[in-house]
Amino acid sequence: MAVVAKKGVYIVAGKRTPFGMYGGLLRDVIAEDLLATSAAAALKASGVAADLVDTVTIGQAISVAQSGFSGRNAALKTGIPAERPVLTVHKLSGSGFAAIICSAQEILIGSANIALAGGMESLSSIPFLVRDVRFGTHKGKSIQFEDHYQKCLFDPICNMHLIQIADVVVAKYGVTRREADEFALRSYQKWRDADAKGVYNEELTPVTIKVKDREVLMTRDEIPQRPVTFEKFSSLPTTFKGGVTTSGNCCGNADGAGAVILTNEESLKLHELKPLARLVGWSYVALDPVMLGMAPVVAVQSLLKSTGLTINDMDLVDLHETFAVATVACARELEVDDDKLNVNGGAIAIGHPPGATGTRIVSNLTYELRRRGLKRAITAASIAGGQGVAMIIETV
Repeated sequence: MAVVAKKGVYIVAGKRTPFGMYGGLLRDVIAEDLLATSAAAALKASGVAADLVDTVTIGQAISVAQSGFSGRNAALKTGIPAERPVLTVHKLSGSGFAAIICSAQEILIGSANIALAGGMESLSSIPFLVRDVRFGTHKGKSIQFEDHYQKCLFDPICNMHLIQIADVVVAKYGVTRREADEFALRSYQKWRDADAKGVYNEELTPVTIKVKDREVLMTRDEIPQRPVTFEKFSSLPTTFKGGVTTSGNCCGNADGAGAVILTNEESLKLHELKPLARLVGWSYVALDPVMLGMAPVVAVQSLLKSTGLTINDMDLVDLHETFAVATVACARELEVDDDKLNVNGGAIAIGHPPGATGTRIVSNLTYELRRRGLKRAITAASIAGGQGVAMIIETV
């Protein structure tokens, strides 16, 4: 279903932490602390005092990594008053988008004037689980450890791993291994070009980490700093026989957080805030779980139809890079101009903390539109289980 915002919902700031490699520099920093860092930076950048925030919504896909209070804890650590309600939303890779949408809904129905939308994930903190021992076991029984994260990557309805589902796209849309590897390399190159030009400076806020018992500031995304070449990508084995997806041409597991501050028009004027972009609308869709990779196409088409716009009306397009094969197929199906697509790289290079990716993309598009003097951007992502989300923003 697509929704076009009838009243003004404005983005006044967006900030994120650098994203860390799975088991890398951020592995000892819990998700709620990452969120508090990005949220505090977003509030400072917006000029919004913490006590002006009416509601907080935080996306997190795998909350078992910390306590069940992590969303609430993150808000309190940010300095949000204890009297403000907090909602933690779980919509897998769409969790960050869902947090922004829920916050917009609060503003549209009048239950909030200013809202903090965040997303956070610490994949490095996800524990191994032991099942069937809570009520006792017996001598000689083998106790198995379950890798909970890997369990989350398997769709029991399809009886397939998400990578196998991604490779279904290959058979139907004819994306080749070479195309997937070339797109993966493109993601790294786009990130490096943007990084060298300081493009990410507006959206990034540093994180204090410990390296060899010494406190240092982490200021850049970790994964895309490693050297890559097309030859290296093409030499990697496919994850499943007969497919084209490898560890190189799909998104990297990552840790990180992001936050976006949203407000209505009245609060813009009352508190003299500077609007960076307006939320035009969004769509949620669902389809056969096996066709997960093409969900962004359905979501984009639904939203464009409701707004009366076309893909050519979009100055920038960001299709979340879960798997290169799917992103290539979606861009082809939507007829996206390559010069508009994922202009600063995407999750293949930067990494994908599922709860935070939506906030990263929206923040980046907000600043990129203004940097380039452009008007409108659309983003979309697939969501495991056969769902999709799309969103349009425009500068004001």
